[in-house]
Amino acid sequence: MAAEPLPEFFGAPADGPAVSSAPTLAGAPACWSAALRATIKAFRTKIDAGDFSDEKVAARIATFRGDPSQTTKYFVEARAALELFAEKTDGWGCMHQPAEVGGIAGQWTSWPNSAGPPILWVHGGAFTLYSSNSYRAFAARLSGATGRPVFVCDYRRAPEHPHPAALQDVASCWRALAVPGAAIGGDSAGGALALMYMLQNSSEIMPARVVLIAPWLDTSCATASAAANERADYVTAGSLRLSGVVNGGPNPLTEPGKLANLPPLLVMVGSCDVLLDDSLALARSVADAGGDVRLSVAAAMPHAYTAFAAIEPRAQKGIADAAEFFKAA
Repeated sequence: MAAEPLPEFFGAPADGPAVSSAPTLAGAPACWSAALRATIKAFRTKIDAGDFSDEKVAARIATFRGDPSQTTKYFVEARAALELFAEKTDGWGCMHQPAEVGGIAGQWTSWPNSAGPPILWVHGGAFTLYSSNSYRAFAARLSGATGRPVFVCDYRRAPEHPHPAALQDVASCWRALAVPGAAIGGDSAGGALALMYMLQNSSEIMPARVVLIAPWLDTSCATASAAANERADYVTAGSLRLSGVVNGGPNPLTEPGKLANLPPLLVMVGSCDVLLDDSLALARSVADAGGDVRLSVAAAMPHAYTAFAAIEPRAQKGIADAAEFFKAA
């Protein structure tokens, strides 16, 4: 059976010419393993083929505003293509159980010996992509390392459901899980959603501990790292910015809230991450407010580096560090 053509998000249409601007990854660290380099290059080549230059992004936004149906089609196709990259957990011995928590669909992941208060994980994907299915392997590793059940919620995604739909779903899900000792975490856009919920609802029951991996806070991607680290990351500022526009929503650090009253917080990020500055700004702001925050910068690692745990020891260590932080509550 012939493979389905990839959508424009990943390059030229099936009947169009291939784009030959494969990335050089000129800033890729020499310490990367061959497997990590090949994986990042494969993904980045598809991103670059989609052309997320400022001019192209502006043109797409204009098209989307003129014909909303094209916006939905674009991201639905992108989601289907990205699911092909999801790591399988067949034969691992873990269990994945579709469920609803607080009226929000998602999946529980656990192992036969899992017990204790749950962890709510808010998946990344630029507010528009990925799902609990995409995060089965990550959830299995986190559940295994903590010994606790992990729920990944399928919050509503843009463009069909722009801000604040995802935030409302995360809030509903957390309120249903908020038993003593329960914790929350998120990566990239999911990290922003988890943080935004806590800042806007500081009077509610807070999680015992919070882990945010490369939270995406400045959706304009106007930071220095967004430009400098494109030379070594698999995502680009342009590809992120497009999703940020269709979702809307503020930078969580500009939202009303009391940073000092956040639960103990671990912020994790790779030094090659395009969103590095977002994590640094968050950790600095919480510390300046007198909050309990720890910052972990993984040398030479790309965006949301724990996603590469199948092939990268530093990603495996990142998940182990997150698990230890959760267990220390």
